[in-house]
Amino acid sequence: MKALRKFGIGLVALAITLTGCNSAEANSVNKDTTIAREVNSKETSTDCEYTDKLFDASYVHTINIEIADEDWQDLVTNPLDETYYSCNITIDGENYKNIGLRTKGNSSLTQVAHSDSDRYSFKIKFDKFDKEQDYYGLEKLSLNNIIQDATFMKDYLSYKLMGDFGVASPYVSYSYITINDEEWGLYLNVEDIDSSFLDRNYGEDHGELYKPATDIDNMVQGGKDKIGNNGVAPNMPEGAAPVAGENQATTNAEATNAVNNQSGELPTDMPNIPENFSPENMPNMPEGFDPGQMRPDGGKGMGGGMEAKGADLKYVDDEASSYANIFDNAETKIDDTDKERLIASLKQLSTGENLEEVVDIDATLRYFVVHNFVDNYDSYTGTMLHNYYLYEEDGKLSMLPWDYNLAFGAFGGAGGGMGGGRNMERPNGMPGQEGASNADVSEGTNAKGASPNQDITKPQGNLADQAATASQSTAANKETSEAKNTVENQAPTDKQEVLNENTQNSATQMVNMAIDTPLSGTTEEERPLWGQLISNATYKEQYHQLFDEFLKNHLENGVVEKEIDRVAEMISPYIQKDPTGFYTYDEFQKGVTTLKSFINLRTESIRKQLNGEIPSTTEGQKTASDKLVDASSINLSDMGSNHQGDMKRNDKESETVQPVS
Repeated sequence: MKALRKFGIGLVALAITLTGCNSAEANSVNKDTTIAREVNSKETSTDCEYTDKLFDASYVHTINIEIADEDWQDLVTNPLDETYYSCNITIDGENYKNIGLRTKGNSSLTQVAHSDSDRYSFKIKFDKFDKEQDYYGLEKLSLNNIIQDATFMKDYLSYKLMGDFGVASPYVSYSYITINDEEWGLYLNVEDIDSSFLDRNYGEDHGELYKPATDIDNMVQGGKDKIGNNGVAPNMPEGAAPVAGENQATTNAEATNAVNNQSGELPTDMPNIPENFSPENMPNMPEGFDPGQMRPDGGKGMGGGMEAKGADLKYVDDEASSYANIFDNAETKIDDTDKERLIASLKQLSTGENLEEVVDIDATLRYFVVHNFVDNYDSYTGTMLHNYYLYEEDGKLSMLPWDYNLAFGAFGGAGGGMGGGRNMERPNGMPGQEGASNADVSEGTNAKGASPNQDITKPQGNLADQAATASQSTAANKETSEAKNTVENQAPTDKQEVLNENTQNSATQMVNMAIDTPLSGTTEEERPLWGQLISNATYKEQYHQLFDEFLKNHLENGVVEKEIDRVAEMISPYIQKDPTGFYTYDEFQKGVTTLKSFINLRTESIRKQLNGEIPSTTEGQKTASDKLVDASSINLSDMGSNHQGDMKRNDKESETVQPVS
């Protein structure tokens, strides 16, 4: 498709000028923010007016959404459909009419849909109903509801760190949202990674963009906003309905039911997963069941029998169908030539030879430096194989960041946690609620129709899917399982002491995650874009040099801590009055304090790993545990996590409002 793009360079350049995008050299980027973003080094990169408008992160913006009452009721009644509705939006006093608005998200969307909260994340598509409309060059915007994040800034900080370190990353800022003049709360504005983003970072003659994800994600996401494709999720399990594109009737909710064998229940021939499941105490499998389907190795991407189909970036063969989870998630319009070029790159990547020909080395290593620093395992470096974008230009590959609300050890390392906080009250008898028993959850439905014995954070797949989720972080979960087994026979006071000790161990583990072996639940062979780079002595040294640069210029000089303090002070008044937020102001204060401690301890550990004082591999650390940085003073779950526990509604009026320290 390169030839077609070059044919239209003049027209595209004119369009960019008209919509407010200009040369990167002519514009400063987010100049009012504490951390100055490094401009993409590519000479053809552009910058757009929206970067100094909505994405000026020096203050909290205002967004009012006006939507017909019947449309709003339909949206909150059927959130999993992700249907676009027409609305009017006012951004910082500027009015935009006939804008597309829908819910967005994967497990977080399902979680809210099955709770008593209507605080959804939203996707705004400015040109959905009027193709000539945009916001200063921006076509799509994500409004994140800041779920699973007591700090209110995991996503914000991760994207900022990426961008500041030279990684092409979405712009972010905060807005206080009202819907039909009713206060809705503090949200995070995130620049969507689409054509506007590509133009800004790579110029109008940019390469191809993909959002690889395993089948389970395709079924939930649908792919409504693909730039050039129809958004049909491919290769569904037998009997499952396809996920809706923009012109299909099938909804995401229907696709979810299809994954659930049309009933929302697990297959009757599958044994139940024990409460304290771990790979070591796996139940007996039905005859003919393949345990390999539960593992990230053997070509299985996220467990659950869901094949990677390219999402792991492993070379399989030269057939495009073997990479369906890449090509069917293309965000740009692609043809057979584009597919062949990408497959050829993956093939050469698999050999480890001449990697500079098929990998943008500097961009990819910079991505992994920041990604590995923030300990995000709901991603390529974990078992889930999603939450990243793949950019390819002229056969060279690089990764782009997406979805970091479970960073800083929240995914698995916190000993559990999806959500937590107020306004997500679990219906009586839901698993994880204090006092719930097997008898409590045997029948009935929750507030929005889900069977209470279902895991409401994701579609109900097969046994392997549950097992893979249960073992997202093998080492951390083993510690958690052993601790829970011990707790069962303890007195109440002893139980709390054991749980506290387990949480402290998890914090120390995440703070010291080895920078040279950062994978969780998978191997370097199964993650070749990482594995081939770290196996190359030259690139490993470059990775270490970049990590040294990152620590010196962003962490050890206090810049990040100052930014956290600035943002905390800026958003505090909005959190105090937020009527729908998932965490109280007290929890926010504790979360921010813990975040700062975690970052300081993580910085200390990595500096010692680079200096050789702490081993930089997992195996090395096993025999040098006395050298590790002690993080037992912090509790990772104070920052929010991916567990369903503690989803209670707190009494906002009882909070004590104090400055964040």
